[in-house]
Amino acid sequence: MQGRRSIAEVRGGLDIQEPKTKAGRRQVPIPGFALEALRQHPESSGAVPHPTAWVFSNRTGGLIRKGNFYTGCWKPIRDKAGIPNARFHDLRHTTASLLAKRRIHPKIVQSILGHARFAITMDLYSYLMDGAHEEAAAALDELLGGS
Repeated sequence: MQGRRSIAEVRGGLDIQEPKTKAGRRQVPIPGFALEALRQHPESSGAVPHPTAWVFSNRTGGLIRKGNFYTGCWKPIRDKAGIPNARFHDLRHTTASLLAKRRIHPKIVQSILGHARFAITMDLYSYLMDGAHEEAAAALDELLGGS
């Protein structure tokens, strides 16, 4: 599938690769607000529209280097959003944290993040489930006829 590729900088060049793990070859649900932004992105970026162009590309639709993505895309976005020290990778942690706080099942979070093992997700984000024990006790109380 076309969307299941990644780019790595190898020995000064750019290399298109398959994702590292089976979990990396997945479909990721995209919220509506993000889909709308992606639909508008090619027009706002000035890139030449091309059916095989990458989401973030150089002006001709080709591959973009990590450093150019940082200075041309990520830094202006984060500065405008008022989060000047955020790394691009922090978006993954923010996503997982927000989903965990909303009590989205950790197996779903694992799938979205592409963690190969459930234990990775739980080790990283289970601390965000504060209050879950009390909620479980209250649910059992309600289900089993407590007051």
